[in-house]
Amino acid sequence: FSAPRHSQQPHSHASAYQDKDEPAPGESLEVIPESEVQMQEMARIEFGKRIAAMIGLKALNIKAAYSLPPSQASNNAFCNSYFYSSADNTLLVHTNRLSSSGDFGLIVIHALSHIKVNPADLSNDADPKFLAEFYKNLKILSQDLYKKSVVASTNTSAAANFGSPAGKAADPRGAKMAKFKSQASSRLLDIPANTNSNSNEEAGSNAVGNPAFAHPADYFTAESLHERMKMYAQQGGIPLDYLDRYAAGRGRGNTAFSEQDDA
Repeated sequence: FSAPRHSQQPHSHASAYQDKDEPAPGESLEVIPESEVQMQEMARIEFGKRIAAMIGLKALNIKAAYSLPPSQASNNAFCNSYFYSSADNTLLVHTNRLSSSGDFGLIVIHALSHIKVNPADLSNDADPKFLAEFYKNLKILSQDLYKKSVVASTNTSAAANFGSPAGKAADPRGAKMAKFKSQASSRLLDIPANTNSNSNEEAGSNAVGNPAFAHPADYFTAESLHERMKMYAQQGGIPLDYLDRYAAGRGRGNTAFSEQDDA
């Protein structure tokens, strides 16, 4: 890593804000091996990378650190929370800031705004260019958060309304198909397992007496299968004449069916 990017001489701003939750100043850089980063912390790091890509810093890498080099950037509110290495374009965030998604998000937006304006000097939060970039990035993040919340709300509402009377009225075919699929699944689940024989006769006899079947004795016959196929086709919106043509073609052989299609 290159020399600390916060080591420039501090600008003279007597009332510069310093965050009360800043970690204690470190003595040297201690990067946390990726194998030791907890799953939740890794998820936040990935979130930080997505934010970086969103504002135009796709190549930026983000890592966690136990300790950061000393900083002289007294006018950076989070000077002990992150460190930028220009040599490998890496932002290192103190592990204390990874414990909260809110803290981490704020730190990342603050750091990225400085990097975009002047990667060689992250020391002055009073710089008008930095402030403009910082507020612009907050706007971008808010817009993205709003879009995601709208999508999540829409999906939740759609799922909640699907089974309601209003949902059925809005999409009667969808409601009918859902009911049909549920009934079909129930009937399939009611078929007793038959691991000793693949015989249709035995499977049919096993179904006798099962109330889930209207005609258990001939459930697996060609005629019964064809009737159910017609029902499935009707529910799925497939023209019945197409199904009849297919059945006729199967009865005469694939060649006849293909010639009928090509006609």
